[in-house]
Amino acid sequence: MHRWDAQHAVAVEGGPPPTPLDADVAAAGIEEFVTEFQPGLLDACTDSRSGRADVTVRGTGSDVLLWLTNRRNDSVDVRGDRDLLEAWTRLKR
Repeated sequence: MHRWDAQHAVAVEGGPPPTPLDADVAAAGIEEFVTEFQPGLLDACTDSRSGRADVTVRGTGSDVLLWLTNRRNDSVDVRGDRDLLEAWTRLKR
């Protein structure tokens, strides 16, 4: 993740774009987010239900982890309720 951040900083100054995260690193980061951070975020929610998803975010492991950690949002495929996704985005900031 730190390598991506450093490469992104160089890209902002006109350098080459950052390379994607390794798939194993991305999977570990997603697992950490879901098990360590998401429960606290969900505690802030007042409504939850089970069933079909209202919104999905799809992409490579790298893209999903970068989206989860507020580093990128332009490389994931979003389907469903975009207002709900925006609420989630505000919650995880």
